[in-house]
Amino acid sequence: MIVEAEFKGDFGQAFACEPLNYEVSLKLIHSIPLIKNANRALLVATINATYRYLKLVDGMVHCRDEKPELCGAKNL
Repeated sequence: MIVEAEFKGDFGQAFACEPLNYEVSLKLIHSIPLIKNANRALLVATINATYRYLKLVDGMVHCRDEKPELCGAKNL
């Protein structure tokens, strides 16, 4: 499964073993408890999206043509 984060129009993704639907500001992302795998994946996806926005990295989107849930299932 893929978790996707969006920051100012740029996207980042990370692989996760459980679904997550969460909306939080970049300012508060650090307050999410990192006990669950999905929360850690959300943090990684957020970092990927933020770094992509800042042009520090490229290629942080693994799944382009399908919804992240479908694409992530294929990559398990």
